[in-house]
Amino acid sequence: MKEQSPELDYKFYGFTEADLQREFMINMADPQGIFRNQQKWKLGDLIKKLKEIYSGYIGLERGHITDSEASKWLINVMEVEPKDKAVLLKDKKVLFEGL
Repeated sequence: MKEQSPELDYKFYGFTEADLQREFMINMADPQGIFRNQQKWKLGDLIKKLKEIYSGYIGLERGHITDSEASKWLINVMEVEPKDKAVLLKDKKVLFEGL
């Protein structure tokens, strides 16, 4: 198993285990993805959700996308709740083959 980067551990940023139960407001001028419908998160729930999204079989790398609208669209497609997903795994494969 590949060693995890220290930046992916909440403790790297000075958070403690007790902070996992603290609620935080995520204030963004133009919220996207999981932050569009929910701005208040417990740190532990947010970490769990982001791991589900970004550590699964299909990951998201958008650093090379310079078009901000395309980047927002990709975030919103990848970060929707599973129960709300209109894009199934096979559809994601077709989508990414077309990129």
